[in-house]
Amino acid sequence: MIPTLEIDEKGNVHTLYTDEIDLYSLGEVCNVVKASNVEFNQARQEWEVTKVGSDEVLYSNKSRDSAIDWEIENFGIQGKYYCGQYCQ
Repeated sequence: MIPTLEIDEKGNVHTLYTDEIDLYSLGEVCNVVKASNVEFNQARQEWEVTKVGSDEVLYSNKSRDSAIDWEIENFGIQGKYYCGQYCQ
């Protein structure tokens, strides 16, 4: 993953959190909002990606790395489920 930041007109930074970018060096980190979950489904024996607040499985795979890669691609900036400054 190549870390990407989006900076809105008010100077707020929007990103899919990663330790690869030291956000603390930019200032106070606040208003962190969780967008997704990656959890193991024991009955199906697969890792499942869901959007916070929904039980709909958006992606599943036996590989946790594959599930996380999908999550990053789809919830990151320009991803299908990315909403940045428009999320509430």
